[in-house]
Amino acid sequence: MEEHLILLPVREFPDRGTKWLLESPENVAGLLQILTPELASRLDFSRLQPQNVSFILDSLRKQESDLLFLVPFQGIAGETEREILIYILIEHQSTPVLSMGFRILFYMTLIWDRQRQEWQRASLPESEWRFRLIVPLLFYTGDKEWDTPLSVTALMDVPAELERFV
Repeated sequence: MEEHLILLPVREFPDRGTKWLLESPENVAGLLQILTPELASRLDFSRLQPQNVSFILDSLRKQESDLLFLVPFQGIAGETEREILIYILIEHQSTPVLSMGFRILFYMTLIWDRQRQEWQRASLPESEWRFRLIVPLLFYTGDKEWDTPLSVTALMDVPAELERFV
């Protein structure tokens, strides 16, 4: 009797496949080297730490494709070492959306709020709170060129003289 191997599609592969690739420190380093080589040269990717945290609503959890990494930033000689966060939002939309800047800002504030809650649980005095810098990256896989600004101002009718307040 001849056996046939049946290959089933990997569920949510577009969402999960890119995420699996970017879970590798080498691939995160490569992405940053392409996008911003001057920043990548100052990050210690050998100590990159995934942060297992998600801010996706429960109804969308199976499509979750955001990644958050903690990585040391190498300052100038004699400067105290700092850690920064790299937040990668993987978007599998067919077209750009104006609200993406707001969405990224919203997720960033949730990350900072998580830090604040940890400080409060540890009874750390507010004078010692220092939010980590977040480098947000949008990894867009659609066919249409992304020419929409990644800014909350894209959703506002702001006179030029007031833009500095946004």
